[in-house]
Amino acid sequence: MRHLATADAKILSILETQQGDLWFGGVQRNIFSYSFEDRSFKRLQASDDIPSRVMKLYQEEGGGIWIGTSLNLCKWDQGMMSSFEPKHVKDILCDRHGVLWFGSRIGLNKLDNGVWTTYTTADGLSDSTVECLAEDHEGTLWLGTDRGLCGLKDGKIFSMGQESGLPLKACRALVYHDHFLYVGMASGLYQIDLDTKHVTAFSEKDGLAGNEVLIRSMAVDHHGHLWIGTTKGLTCYKKDLLKPNMIPPFVKVQRVSTLTADIQETMDIELSHRDNYVRFDFVGLSYSAPEGVRYRYRMNGLSSAWTETEESHVSYAFLPPGTYTFELMACNNDGVWSSSAASFSFSILPPFWKTWWFQSAIGTLFIGFFITAYRVRMVTLYKRNDDLRQMVDERDRMAQALKMSEQNLRITLNSIADAVIATDTQGRITRINPAAERFCGKAESETAGCCLMDVFQLHDEKSGLVSENPVNWILSSGDAIGMAHLNTLVTPDGVTRKVAVSGAPIRTENEQVIGAVLVFRDVTKEYEMREQLTQSCKMDAIGQLAGGVAHDFNNMLGGIMGGAEMLKDYLPANREASALLSIILDSAGRAAELASQLLVFGRKKAHAMVATDVHALIHATAEILRNTLDRRIQLSEDLTQQTPVVLCDAAQVQNVFLNLGINASHAMAHGGKLSFTSRIVELSY
Repeated sequence: MRHLATADAKILSILETQQGDLWFGGVQRNIFSYSFEDRSFKRLQASDDIPSRVMKLYQEEGGGIWIGTSLNLCKWDQGMMSSFEPKHVKDILCDRHGVLWFGSRIGLNKLDNGVWTTYTTADGLSDSTVECLAEDHEGTLWLGTDRGLCGLKDGKIFSMGQESGLPLKACRALVYHDHFLYVGMASGLYQIDLDTKHVTAFSEKDGLAGNEVLIRSMAVDHHGHLWIGTTKGLTCYKKDLLKPNMIPPFVKVQRVSTLTADIQETMDIELSHRDNYVRFDFVGLSYSAPEGVRYRYRMNGLSSAWTETEESHVSYAFLPPGTYTFELMACNNDGVWSSSAASFSFSILPPFWKTWWFQSAIGTLFIGFFITAYRVRMVTLYKRNDDLRQMVDERDRMAQALKMSEQNLRITLNSIADAVIATDTQGRITRINPAAERFCGKAESETAGCCLMDVFQLHDEKSGLVSENPVNWILSSGDAIGMAHLNTLVTPDGVTRKVAVSGAPIRTENEQVIGAVLVFRDVTKEYEMREQLTQSCKMDAIGQLAGGVAHDFNNMLGGIMGGAEMLKDYLPANREASALLSIILDSAGRAAELASQLLVFGRKKAHAMVATDVHALIHATAEILRNTLDRRIQLSEDLTQQTPVVLCDAAQVQNVFLNLGINASHAMAHGGKLSFTSRIVELSY
């Protein structure tokens, strides 16, 4: 034995290269090579690029050396150091197809033709840390994790659980040799026959130097001997010299006890709910190696999973009421399990408040209470539904009454001959009736929201100026206005009407003003009749005045004409004097005729229906108008050739003709043409 000193006292990985040199990786982030020719150590120059302790060294066929560290993966090739993604690399293996596998703390990493693939617990791994790797004769890749052994076959991961006799503990080392897989754990060495899946366990009692196998510290030499490194030394295992013990141990439950007493009976055991702590003491007999006996047990009724132990007793505390069967099996030092399980059945009775009769009584009471509460609730709901139904009916009646009131109001508004317009407090129109629509020349939908003075304007009858908006006056004063004042209403299209306006504020029950209502009455016809009455009165007054003047004037004409006739007899035959007297007599005659007509115009007497020449009345009327109207008004007559004779009161008809002429002259303040036209028309009755 020769001791070789290196700069790194803790060596974690050793590699024999294809050139025959030895490479050493340790804790101090150093890699050293040992040459047998020079018998000297050399430190790798790229050691400074290694981020952490060296966990594994592996050389591929091309000569490149993979370096797994506790931080990441590196590769030394042709004097260059490269880094790769997998972190915390634990072990490296190249399978029969040349695919590289890396076990790490984040799972299993695969490098195939430059493509990386990662397997984690989501893919079936029992734990994310893969500590060691091995490949068997069938190409199955075995993975040692911190929670037992897993295998990868055809892309699928499976686990070897406790049913195989292998504990779910951390796998420290894996070695495959001659159809056997050797698993090193902290509890010893386990040999798995891959053909039969039989597991044989070895510990210090079987000659192992120590039960705790070190990480990746197993190897098979060229003689087929297995070397195992433990915390207490090195062990060489020669499988050919070992004969397995194929006799299963005999297993028996020796003692069952609670906190208060031992249980002597073996059948129909019933325990109180207070005796919920149960201890089982048992034994497994194997004469070849009694110290290598191991057990597995389960409590049916509590859990169906098996639990392995090396202890010969087990306790259960706080067992709930129920029926249980304790089952126990044992295996010898070669992993041969007993063919049948020892069992012990018992029951834990529930407390009275968990018994069926108590729960039935409580359930009955609860159901009775629920039914009573339900009935009370239903009665309350029925009453509430009746109240709600009455409220709904009352609301429906109110809505119907409101609808009828609205209809009656609309019918009433539509029936009013006067124009009715309602506004809000801002003076915007909210409702109008059909009469108002005719006034405005617009439908109700067109006027909604418009200001009153935008729909039409009101002009004062006396001044002719635009009147104040009556809505503003009503809303500001809060008082009503009557129809005493006359206005002229002018629509946007120029139509004028004589209207009388009245209005009042709209108030709520608490006297709050919410708008105004206006009523417009069309008094155009009344106004025209009043004007005609006024004109008729004027004409009557003029007639009376004209009658008095004509009577006196006629008396004076009588004296003039009498004197002229007498002068005609006294004067000598003088042509010039006779001509002048003739002019005086003719003028006086025409004046007398005019005075006679004025007397007829001003005379008040009962209607005398006589045959009258209408054209003669027109000629007389035109003569009076020529002497009384403005000289700028030209009078003309367009009369039919036939002389129309009608049965009428000549004075009244002439009065009508005079009124027509006078009214027409009022429209011609600056002069014009006034023509009298007659036509004979046949009327059928």
